[in-house]
Amino acid sequence: MATLFGFLDTNWANNKNTCHSTFGFCFLLANVVISWANHKQTLVVILNTKSKYMALSKVTIKAIWLKKLLFELGFP
Repeated sequence: MATLFGFLDTNWANNKNTCHSTFGFCFLLANVVISWANHKQTLVVILNTKSKYMALSKVTIKAIWLKKLLFELGFP
Protein backbone atom coordinates (compact mmCIF):
# COMPACT_ATOMS: atom_id res chain seq x y z
CA MET A 1 0.00 0.00 0.00
CA ALA A 2 1.43 3.37 -1.04
CA THR A 3 1.22 6.25 1.42
CA LEU A 4 1.22 9.90 0.42
CA PHE A 5 3.65 12.05 2.43
CA GLY A 6 4.05 15.81 2.21
CA PHE A 7 6.84 18.10 3.34
CA LEU A 8 6.81 21.90 3.60
CA ASP A 9 9.51 24.46 4.37
CA THR A 10 9.11 28.22 4.68
CA ASN A 11 11.52 31.12 4.78
CA TRP A 12 10.14 34.35 6.21
CA ALA A 13 11.06 37.62 4.44
CA ASN A 14 14.34 36.24 3.14
CA ASN A 15 14.53 38.67 0.20
CA LYS A 16 15.98 41.89 1.66
CA ASN A 17 14.85 43.99 -1.33
CA THR A 18 11.17 42.99 -1.45
CA CYS A 19 10.65 41.33 1.98
CA HIS A 20 8.71 38.50 0.33
CA SER A 21 8.70 35.10 1.96
CA THR A 22 9.26 31.86 0.09
CA PHE A 23 8.05 28.33 0.62
CA GLY A 24 8.72 24.99 -0.94
CA PHE A 25 7.01 21.63 -0.75
CA CYS A 26 7.20 18.12 -2.06
CA PHE A 27 4.86 15.13 -1.99
CA LEU A 28 6.09 11.55 -2.02
CA LEU A 29 4.20 8.41 -2.95
CA ALA A 30 5.98 5.12 -2.25
CA ASN A 31 9.21 7.07 -1.59
CA VAL A 32 9.06 8.73 -5.05
CA VAL A 33 8.56 12.47 -5.47
CA ILE A 34 5.35 13.01 -7.44
CA SER A 35 4.92 16.76 -6.95
CA TRP A 36 7.17 19.60 -5.83
CA ALA A 37 7.41 23.37 -6.11
CA ASN A 38 9.07 26.47 -4.75
CA HIS A 39 7.08 29.72 -4.60
CA LYS A 40 7.55 33.34 -3.62
CA GLN A 41 4.54 34.54 -1.64
CA THR A 42 2.62 37.37 -3.23
CA LEU A 43 1.98 39.30 -0.01
CA VAL A 44 4.47 40.85 2.39
CA VAL A 45 3.69 39.72 5.93
CA ILE A 46 5.09 41.08 9.18
CA LEU A 47 4.79 37.87 11.20
CA ASN A 48 6.54 34.57 10.63
CA THR A 49 3.43 32.70 11.79
CA LYS A 50 1.24 34.32 9.13
CA SER A 51 3.79 33.39 6.46
CA LYS A 52 3.67 29.76 7.61
CA TYR A 53 -0.14 29.68 7.66
CA MET A 54 -0.32 31.09 4.14
CA ALA A 55 2.10 28.44 2.87
CA LEU A 56 0.31 25.69 4.76
CA SER A 57 -3.07 26.65 3.28
CA LYS A 58 -1.72 26.52 -0.29
CA VAL A 59 -0.02 23.17 0.29
CA THR A 60 -3.16 21.75 1.93
CA ILE A 61 -5.17 22.60 -1.19
CA LYS A 62 -2.56 20.78 -3.28
CA ALA A 63 -2.67 17.76 -0.94
CA ILE A 64 -6.46 17.51 -1.21
CA TRP A 65 -6.22 17.71 -5.00
CA LEU A 66 -3.54 14.97 -5.08
CA LYS A 67 -5.61 12.76 -2.78
CA LYS A 68 -8.66 13.06 -5.06
CA LEU A 69 -6.53 12.38 -8.14
CA LEU A 70 -4.97 9.26 -6.62
CA PHE A 71 -8.41 8.02 -5.59
CA GLU A 72 -9.67 8.45 -9.18
CA LEU A 73 -6.63 6.53 -10.42
CA GLY A 74 -7.52 3.60 -8.18
CA PHE A 75 -5.18 4.07 -5.20
CA PRO A 76 -6.80 3.21 -1.86
